[in-house]
This record gives sequence, structure tokens and C-alpha cells, in this order.
Amino acid sequence: MLVQVHGCFCHDHGCSLSRLPTSRTAFWEEKFAPNRERDRRLEDAAEAAGWTSLTVWECETKDFEVLERRLVAVVGTQRLGMDQPTTATCSNEVASTIQPLSG
Repeated sequence: MLVQVHGCFCHDHGCSLSRLPTSRTAFWEEKFAPNRERDRRLEDAAEAAGWTSLTVWECETKDFEVLERRLVAVVGTQRLGMDQPTTATCSNEVASTIQPLSG
């Protein structure tokens, strides 16, 4: 499983924490575009490697109980680290960012 935890501002989530600054908007738009592209590329590579992907946004970490329910709903029935491919079977970009869960 790939779990990405993104900061809302740097990854341009669209929530209240990610408002585009009103000054130098072109600079910020150019800064965020590669982050969005990389996020999409990593999710696509993980899916192609047979991994399940989940993105957790900074704003979602404010309410621990809601976050816990969401994570349990996604991973609660999987044997973490036991039924997922190892990093050796993933693309280099995914392998450098994904580590199998243990425990």
C-alpha cells in the first residue's frame, strides 16, 4: 500500500489551507504544477505495480478519529506488509518512496 501524506499548501489541495497567495501567483502556480504531476506519476506507478494508493491531506489530520476511521477502512482488512509486493518489484521512482509496512 502506498500512503502519501501531503501538505495542503504545497500540493495544492484546494481546501482552505491551500489558498493561492495573491502576490506572485504565476510563481506559485509554477511551483505547484510539478508537485501535482509528481503526485499523479507516483499514484499511477504504484497502481501499475499492483499497490493500493491512499492520499492523506494535511487538513484531514486535524481530526484524529476521522483520520483513524478512514485509514482503518482502507487498510484494516489487509495484512500489512505481508500481501503487498516488495519495493524490488516497483519502478525506481515508486521504490525510492515506498517502503513495505511491517508489524
